[in-house]
Amino acid sequence: MPEFKQSIDFDNATGILFLFFLIVIVAFGIFNTVSMSVLERSNEFGICLAIGFKNKDLVLIVLFEVIFIALIGILFGNFLGFLFNYYLVKNPINLGGKYIAVYEEFGFEPKFTSSLKPRIFINTTLSMLFISIVFSLFPLYKLYKLEPLKGIRFT
Repeated sequence: MPEFKQSIDFDNATGILFLFFLIVIVAFGIFNTVSMSVLERSNEFGICLAIGFKNKDLVLIVLFEVIFIALIGILFGNFLGFLFNYYLVKNPINLGGKYIAVYEEFGFEPKFTSSLKPRIFINTTLSMLFISIVFSLFPLYKLYKLEPLKGIRFT
């Protein structure tokens, strides 16, 4: 039984490592998207600053854009994730061959099932929203420091 617990612990650790890599990839994707959005619109932002907008107003506009886009992605991802997990709850993956004996030896059903616990969806939603906001802070800071003439000349 200690070997089985050790293999479960190893599986949990690799799952956490895989999740960490996915979060890093998503975070840099968000950073890249917001950076390019701010960079490509530097000219427009410079014009807005020249006609009287305040930097903090532009930062708030872009921050609301980031939050809105993140919420759309989160809702879409939660919807697809719910559908996929619902299917797996109703139709678990049955293991065959030599795995049946191994699973039954340790008192488990030879099936892969999923979960529809709300905690999973809530944690994912909050963490993705947090990551979206945190990784958009540097481009927003660059926008906050933008000067009108530098923004207009930037092409």
